[in-house]
Amino acid sequence: MPNKKNNPTIVLEYKSLVVVGVKGMLEQTLDEARIALKDERNFEIAQVKKEAGRDFLAIFAPNYPTMDITIDQEGSQEAAIVGYSLDKPVLLKTVKMIQERLNFSLDRTVNAEFNTTLERELEIEKMSYEMCATIAQSIGKPIEAVFASVRYANFLSRYCQVPLESAQRRATSRVKLI
Repeated sequence: MPNKKNNPTIVLEYKSLVVVGVKGMLEQTLDEARIALKDERNFEIAQVKKEAGRDFLAIFAPNYPTMDITIDQEGSQEAAIVGYSLDKPVLLKTVKMIQERLNFSLDRTVNAEFNTTLERELEIEKMSYEMCATIAQSIGKPIEAVFASVRYANFLSRYCQVPLESAQRRATSRVKLI
């Protein structure tokens, strides 16, 4: 739910997992947004993924705290920024920085459909979180490392077209799981 009357930022939480989402208008294309964000040293940014009716820009911050952020643009200007992390303050700060860097105009109306979409995504993410927790416990590693590995492998395979097995190897190596 939006966390303050005039703040349309949606923040959903499950244990240490946090999902942050905002809707609004982006006056530039996602290709232009990618260029505007490319100097951010903590980000890995995929090429824009184009699908029917919408484009996606995936951003991954692999260093602690891990952040997985997607900018989704429908049509010419309507857009959303959604981020996932295990560190709420850093994710909120990063989403705000992206909004400012891209001159993202927030939609200040309560958007029940967007909120419902994020709540449904959270239900799926809860299962992923619990699997990460189980794996972390069984291999004696912190959940943050397993979460980072799973999210990074997904980023590499889904948005960077790295074959899944290679993505998994790269991700586990990057976060030193093996």
